[in-house]
Parts: sequence; structure tokens; C-alpha cells
Amino acid sequence: MTPRMMPGVVALGEGAWYDPDAKRVDKGGCINVLTTQRPSPLAKGNPSHTNLVQVEKV
Repeated sequence: MTPRMMPGVVALGEGAWYDPDAKRVDKGGCINVLTTQRPSPLAKGNPSHTNLVQVEKV
């Protein structure tokens, strides 16, 4: 997150290949594990713009 981003917006600039462990938990950083597998109604593509997240300072 940067000061240039609009409040309430989170961006993932780059992901990685899906790399699951023995329990199928992704350890590679693949954004697709956070999105639905249903296509968007308009473009029939990945609806990555409609995901709710919670960000906490650690």
C-alpha cells in the first residue's frame, strides 16, 4: 500500500504460480486462490476487482 492509493483500495501488483503444500495451502503467492472460479458476467473473465480483504498492521 502506498500514499498514492485511494483509501479502501488494495492492489497486488504481481503474483506467482500456484505452489501448494501437502495440505493444498498455496505457498507461492498465487492471487487466484483469493478469487472466485466463477467468470465475470460481462467479460467471462477473472473477476479480480470484487474481492473483500482485511488489512492489519503487524
